[in-house]
Amino acid sequence: MNTTYSRIVLHKLELNVHLGWPEAERSIKQAILVDIYLDFAQPPNACLSDDLIDTFSYETLCQVIEKQISAKHFRLIESLGHAMYHLVKSTVSDHLSVNICVTKKPPIINLTGGVSFWYGDDSGQTTA
Repeated sequence: MNTTYSRIVLHKLELNVHLGWPEAERSIKQAILVDIYLDFAQPPNACLSDDLIDTFSYETLCQVIEKQISAKHFRLIESLGHAMYHLVKSTVSDHLSVNICVTKKPPIINLTGGVSFWYGDDSGQTTA
């Protein structure tokens, strides 16, 4: 039985996206933060080889996300999270579990930490 656990987390990837319910809000890009949790079914070979070929390039993943997501318009954070999840899933290995947390800071008085939406492969096991 495998008792080891491995995960790569991309913390606070900042993207500028067209997001908001009214069209006026979507017309100007706003900054969002994205946390991406990638859980390995088995520890990657890179743990022993120390070679990039045995894992994946998270820089490339960030570039793919930025290129695809920044060109689209989203009315809701839920739709954005769903789209981002499917984009990441299609980009990384099938052996990875993917969880996404999208955070935006809407102009709501006293809401200082923003609003986050989670979407992914597990239910409640991912911690910030």
